[in-house]
Amino acid sequence: MTKENLQNIRKIASTFFTNNHILDIKAINSGNINNTFLVSTDSISINKKFILQSINSDVFKNPKDIIDNYSKLEDNILTNLDQVLLRYPRKWFFPKLIKNIVDKTNYKLIDDVYWRSFEYIDFTKTIETITSDSQAYYLLEGLAIFHLLTIKANPDNYITTISNFHNTPKYLSQLYSVVTSLRQNEIHNHKILKEIDLVLKFVSLNKNEAFSLINSSSRKSLSFRLIHGDPKVSNFLFDFSTNKVVSLIDLDTFQMGYLLFDLADCLRSCCNPLGEEPEDISIVHFDLNYYQSALNGYFSIYKDKLTKADIFYLPYSIRTITYELGIRFLTDYLCGNTYFNSNYPTQNLYKAKVQFALLKSIHAQWNKVIKITNSLSM
Repeated sequence: MTKENLQNIRKIASTFFTNNHILDIKAINSGNINNTFLVSTDSISINKKFILQSINSDVFKNPKDIIDNYSKLEDNILTNLDQVLLRYPRKWFFPKLIKNIVDKTNYKLIDDVYWRSFEYIDFTKTIETITSDSQAYYLLEGLAIFHLLTIKANPDNYITTISNFHNTPKYLSQLYSVVTSLRQNEIHNHKILKEIDLVLKFVSLNKNEAFSLINSSSRKSLSFRLIHGDPKVSNFLFDFSTNKVVSLIDLDTFQMGYLLFDLADCLRSCCNPLGEEPEDISIVHFDLNYYQSALNGYFSIYKDKLTKADIFYLPYSIRTITYELGIRFLTDYLCGNTYFNSNYPTQNLYKAKVQFALLKSIHAQWNKVIKITNSLSM
C-alpha cells in the first residue's frame, strides 16, 4: 500500500472512528472482490479494531442493497441466536455494522464508492485451507449452524444482489461468447486462445457438469431458500482456543438459491487441502477423509432438514460447483480480470486450472464419494 493510498484509507476510516485514535491500517488480501482493511485504534473500549471495506460496484451494481440486506440479516440472526445456541451450545458472533460518525448511516459514500465498517471479532482467525479432519468437521458444523440461524428468514425481505448467481449453464454460455469474440480477433487468437486450448478442451468435454441440477427431474424436491452463496474456507472465523467455527462472514451474496450450492461449495473448498493456488497443480486432489469428516459435521446438526433429493444430488452438485468456479475464473481471465481480484495477469487462468484438476480428482474417486455420502446419510 503506497503512502498516498494509506492516507486516503485513513481519511475514510476516520469517518467511522476519530482519526487521531487510528494507530494502524493493514490490507486484508484474502478476498476475491472487495478491498478490505483492518484498522487498529487506541480506543479504551473493547472494540479496539474494526474492519473497513469498499464495495466493488462493478460486481454489485447496487451496493446499497447489500448493506440493507446485511442490516436485515443482522436483526434476523440476533433474534434467533439464543434459541439455536440453547440447543447447540457454543460461541457464535455476527459482526455488526458500525455507523459512521458523520451522518450515522451504515455506510459512507466517498467519490461514488460505498464504504462500510464492521466489528472486528477478536481472538479468531481465518484460514485458507483445511489441515485436519477436526477442522473439516468444525467447518461444516459451522455452516449448519448458519443455516439454522437463517432458516426462518423471510425471502421477501431480501434483495437479489447478483442475478443468475450459480446459474452454471449461463456462466458456460458467457464463456463460449467470450471465446467466440476472441477468435474473431486474430491478435487475441494467437496470444491467448492457443495458450488455453487444452483448458477449453476440458471445459467442452465436461460441459454436462453444468446441467446436472438444471436437468434434474427432482429439482422441485431440492431445498430452495436463502443461502450464503460463497461459503469457502476463508469466509469462516475459527476460535483461537477451541478451533471451532464461531462466525461466517462475507455475506454480500446472501440471497435465494439451492441449499446444495452452499453445501457443495463449502465441501469443494474444504476438501481441496492445497487451496486455490498450489505450487504444483499435478498433486491437487479431493481429500476423502476431509469429505467424510465434513459431512459428519454438517449432518450432526442439519441432516434431518435435508430432503432425499438434496442428499442424492449432493455429490453431483460438488462436481457442478467446482466446474462452475473453474469456468468463472477462466472467463474472467479472458475478459482481462475484471471480476476477481488478481495480483498477476495469469492468476485467474491458473485458478481455473486448479479447479479443473480438482474436478478430475473427484471423477477419479467418484465411487468412493458416493459410498461415503450414502453411508453417512442413512
